[in-house]
Amino acid sequence: MRRILIFLLLAVSCHLMAQTEGRPRLEKARQKVETMRVAFISDKLNLSTDEAQRFWPIYNEYKDEEKQIRVDRRPDKIPEEMTEKEAEQFIIDRFSSQERQLALDRKYFAKLKEVISVKKIAILYQAENEFKLRLVNVMKNRKNATMKGGRLQPDKF
Repeated sequence: MRRILIFLLLAVSCHLMAQTEGRPRLEKARQKVETMRVAFISDKLNLSTDEAQRFWPIYNEYKDEEKQIRVDRRPDKIPEEMTEKEAEQFIIDRFSSQERQLALDRKYFAKLKEVISVKKIAILYQAENEFKLRLVNVMKNRKNATMKGGRLQPDKF
């Protein structure tokens, strides 16, 4: 039994490594962004040690479910290539995913409310939006600097 478990863990590890080997730079960039997100939100929320231990598992669970909704929302075709019927279904599916997102937000609001104050939850929503805006600005500045042939300066995130 133990050998089977070790074999399965080894197989899963090899599979995961094979998936990320083709995209190491992308995966590294995603990890960097995620690290910056955690630091940014931690700073904004000013969580106590106890709050942080209880908050992050719930928040990560929320983000995983939110990501799945976004993945499910992706269309098979771009709208320009859709028939009228496919476009209509795409829009109906989009409404459904927005409803799923709202239900998810309400579910995790209730869960987070048991761990941190409602005021900190409001700050969390604001911090998430602020982080996204800053990330977009950093990426835009990098693109502009690269296009102009300039050297990139360390980010002031």
